[in-house]
Amino acid sequence: MTDALKIAIKNRQAILFAGAGVSAVLGAPSWGQLIEHIGEDLGFEKEVFRALSDSYLTLAEYYKIQTGSIGPLRSWMDRWSAP
Repeated sequence: MTDALKIAIKNRQAILFAGAGVSAVLGAPSWGQLIEHIGEDLGFEKEVFRALSDSYLTLAEYYKIQTGSIGPLRSWMDRWSAP
């Protein structure tokens, strides 16, 4: 660890960034599984959403717009929360 990083951490000026792999080891759904679930909730075929895999963030935003909330999605994801 560099001195600059140590100082930033000490001064609370650093942000931890962890990729999706961190939650995957806990059994949480992958981005692909999350998007497939969103597609199912919206009544789309899994293959349609897989074909748009480069637009995951757009699809997630579309879900929020269509449903008016991410509440149901959060409830679905709660199954993977640690006790």
